[in-house]
Amino acid sequence: MIDAQAGGSLCTGASVGRRAGVDRPIVPGVRRFIGPFLDAAADLCLGAACPGCGRPAGRLCLDCRQAIRTGPVAPGWRLACAGLPLWSAGLYAGPLAAVIVAAKDGGRQELCALLGERLAQAVQGLAVELDLTGSGPPLSLVPVPSAAAAVRRRGFDFGLALARRAASRLAGAGLRTRVCPVLTPTRAVADQSGLDAARRRANLDQAWRARPGGLSGHCLVLDDIVTTGASLAEASRALRAAGQRVWGAATVAATADLGPARERGRPQTANG
Repeated sequence: MIDAQAGGSLCTGASVGRRAGVDRPIVPGVRRFIGPFLDAAADLCLGAACPGCGRPAGRLCLDCRQAIRTGPVAPGWRLACAGLPLWSAGLYAGPLAAVIVAAKDGGRQELCALLGERLAQAVQGLAVELDLTGSGPPLSLVPVPSAAAAVRRRGFDFGLALARRAASRLAGAGLRTRVCPVLTPTRAVADQSGLDAARRRANLDQAWRARPGGLSGHCLVLDDIVTTGASLAEASRALRAAGQRVWGAATVAATADLGPARERGRPQTANG
């Protein structure tokens, strides 16, 4: 487990991350001026492209970085299969979707810093809404586990990496958290992509268990994307089966617009 705590404030919008070292241009004006020339040179020599929009660039271009950083962080629908309030940091579309794919399966691990930044904002929004930002034990951040085969293929655990990045960002906001990768598989599961909602739920039914111990305080489940909520629901079930109360979930992105579908009123916490 990783315990993160510090003082400060979590900024939103274009300024997020610069003070925390995610993006530290020495002279922003100079970088903006010479950036296109450097990107063109990288494209000419290496065939490099921005992972967000595909334009010639040796890195994530400033426009895509800005679009991701300034996207809305919004509460989502109550997950019908888990009863959890959910916050997400954007729609799974455009540069955000492309960057998630590049970081997850394209070997661009450096992009996890930006995605972790956005996940931290979703966690903070959830924590504020549920009044979990005061004194007390650190929040337990439980990442949805990646399949062992996926971890071997990628060379790292994507969900765990995002949770760690988010915890580091939240420490700067004075929100004490602890990353708790306590969920482990009980059986093999199929690839979720291409499955409808019912098949996703069946595929993950009783698929994970929570290792006893190691959790304290309020428990939040984290994932990169929410599509049907099946992964978050199974994670919540496994944690409740281990006697842990689950308060909510946060994701980097969602495949549906969260705002209009949200139930009115303050969400109630899911009680184990």
